[in-house]
Amino acid sequence: IRDVAVTGVQTCALPIYKVVGKSRGSFANAIFRNLVKITDLDKKIEESNLSNIAKLSIKYSHPEWIVQSYADVLPDHQGLVALLTANNSSTKPDFVAWPGKADRATEVGEAIVGTHFGFTSDLAPVNMPSVSERRVGVQDRGSQLVGEVFLATANINEKKLSWLDMCAGPGGKAAFLYNYLATFRPADSFTANEISPHRADLVKQVVPAEHVLVSDGQDIKGQFDRILVDAPCTGLGALRRRPEARWRKSDADLKELIKIQKELIDGAISMLNPGGIIGYATCSPHSLETKVQVADALIRHKNFELMDISTLNPGFKTGIQKDGTMQLWTHRDGCDSMYLALLRMKP
Repeated sequence: IRDVAVTGVQTCALPIYKVVGKSRGSFANAIFRNLVKITDLDKKIEESNLSNIAKLSIKYSHPEWIVQSYADVLPDHQGLVALLTANNSSTKPDFVAWPGKADRATEVGEAIVGTHFGFTSDLAPVNMPSVSERRVGVQDRGSQLVGEVFLATANINEKKLSWLDMCAGPGGKAAFLYNYLATFRPADSFTANEISPHRADLVKQVVPAEHVLVSDGQDIKGQFDRILVDAPCTGLGALRRRPEARWRKSDADLKELIKIQKELIDGAISMLNPGGIIGYATCSPHSLETKVQVADALIRHKNFELMDISTLNPGFKTGIQKDGTMQLWTHRDGCDSMYLALLRMKP
């Protein structure tokens, strides 16, 4: 609505309104009533002299820089439109039955194909006792798949492993990792780290406090066999669940985020045991936060290589790319557009 009411007025010759008096509600309602009367808005947009990116920006209410970032990595126009449409569509929450604490077969809902612990339900989280009892978590299936793939790396080496969730807040992935390891690999150790004390407190609600650190990711003491870097990012992959986020970020944020991501990867590499594996994940498909960031890390660290996720035999095939990384898409996979790359220290 914001784009149509502002940009649309300027480019499509729509009526212009001025605020008179203090009745803001009446003013807004007048705009909405007149917008409803406009039946040829799409036609006016298409007939304008705007670029294709600008047209899509207005029609689907996404900032142009976000539309462009999607267009840079999606292969066709149809897929781009499908993604923008999906971002504006409502969806039910996904749930994860934490291993050792709940069984999705006994929950009211439908199993999510491709996951081992995920399910959807028509019930609201507040109406699910298992959620309030912290046996089940609300977690997008994309994040669940990232967690399951990362945990599958344990099968490469059956020895006792040490695990680190480097950027654990607010705790969804950390809770899944902790409960899985406690149930199926009790000899392994697990640490969740979060730089923000407030977010660390949220992690402590779902992971025992003795497993939670509050520190900068680069200041953690110790060495680990598996490190998950779920890096701070633009969040462009989660706009369906957090539609307001598209207006809170700008392409100017990228420079600082890319710098942080790079530092976190380097920090993880410095703490990795020989033969260890890093899972680098973002909730963004932006190329500078995904494949470019990973390519840069491999250039700077010659003793690392990219693992092929398909060799881990995950319960799904969607999203696995030719280079072995995973890129999920909201319009195709019904989840946040998560990215995951596995970086392994060469023998």
